[in-house]
Amino acid sequence: MEFESSLWGTVGQWASAVFAGLAFFATFYVIRRDSKLRRTSQARRIVYYFSYFIPGEPMEDRWFHIRNNSDESVYDVHFYYHIGRYIEQGARQVLHPGEETKYRSLEVPRISFRDGAGVSWLRNIEGDLKTGRPKYSKWFRQHRRMLQKKPS
Repeated sequence: MEFESSLWGTVGQWASAVFAGLAFFATFYVIRRDSKLRRTSQARRIVYYFSYFIPGEPMEDRWFHIRNNSDESVYDVHFYYHIGRYIEQGARQVLHPGEETKYRSLEVPRISFRDGAGVSWLRNIEGDLKTGRPKYSKWFRQHRRMLQKKPS
């Protein structure tokens, strides 16, 4: 059997087809990476840190701070942590650009917030950032209505 270039093409044609395919996949990768960076750009600018001392306050607890360094407001800002069978929270409905909120606690809380695009984010004190809502315990989900009732 003999190789026919009219049927199979030349090496140059095969090489150009391979490079065109690689260029397509590289372009797809860059577009996907940039869209992920754009989606997380506001959330990455929400700073979460702690301090041991605020002038005029007792030093026994740690203060946890959330600062909005982005150009847009963030919404439904919560400090939360599990203690036994309930969740204690410090909350702020809106955190405008440049504003900061703080929460005093012995435990290390996590934070959750919604960015300007309505995406929910979770962040811990180590700086890990992921999308989603806090995953509460099964007990909390079953008793949510009871916990939300205001005492009369």
